[in-house]
Amino acid sequence: VEGGLRSVVANAAPKNAEDLPALFFAHGFLGSRFDMLHVAEALASQGFVVASADLPESLSASFVPNERTTRGAIVEAAFQALHADFGASQTLRGLFGHSAGGGTACITPGTFPLGRVAIAGFRGYEGPDPLLVVASSGDGIIPLPLVRQNLPQGTRVYVGASGAQQLASDCASQGAVSSRSALLFEPNAASGASGAVRSGGAIGLPCHISFLSTQTNDALLSYLSPLLPLARALKTPLLDFDVYSLTRDSAATAAVFVPAVSAFFRSNANQLSGASGFAGKLEA
Repeated sequence: VEGGLRSVVANAAPKNAEDLPALFFAHGFLGSRFDMLHVAEALASQGFVVASADLPESLSASFVPNERTTRGAIVEAAFQALHADFGASQTLRGLFGHSAGGGTACITPGTFPLGRVAIAGFRGYEGPDPLLVVASSGDGIIPLPLVRQNLPQGTRVYVGASGAQQLASDCASQGAVSSRSALLFEPNAASGASGAVRSGGAIGLPCHISFLSTQTNDALLSYLSPLLPLARALKTPLLDFDVYSLTRDSAATAAVFVPAVSAFFRSNANQLSGASGFAGKLEA
């Protein structure tokens, strides 16, 4: 949709179109609305209506930032557009974000019963909505110890690829998943726990941008490639693009974390079936 809002609508919607569960993706600093298109498409294919927009710090934003284009204002405008244009619910809503967008997912005021998901960007949340945190010790921008320090008390922690599978399984068993969950990629996990196959076939840990779509990372690498040798020589981090240029693990990382994120939102939507007028059941 022109003007910065991009929406993906599932082919099979609940019978009452007014009750479509709605999600918004918030990108990080210098990111764009396309950063997690692969996640949005996965969610839309399961019955959600998903939107993303270029936020004030986006490299591709087509507007001059002002008081009407704050992150919070854009998030609310996107949800209103989903309701007006696609029949999305005004109450059955959720947020997910990457990097600074993870902060947006956690600090945006309001009630989001489908949950809040912070990917490579969690700095704390103490509200009542369901929460899923995704983080990696391979992240050179948001240190995993800081993420662990800010996890709410009682958070159930899942580790690596096997943990992602267990999280999805718990979500499928209504009531088995905690309202506070974290999927962490750590070096002390069992072999293969990170789920990210690096160059040469070695198992590695996702970096900050491994969670973005392959298309996004390939495009940005093409743009930044002239700067990478100098950045390495100066030991200057480029939001982990210098790391990702060697690992190219977006697809492998997505294969691990996207099903877990989808299962989290799907579980919350199905538990609310019958509430807020939502009568559908979302399937993987």
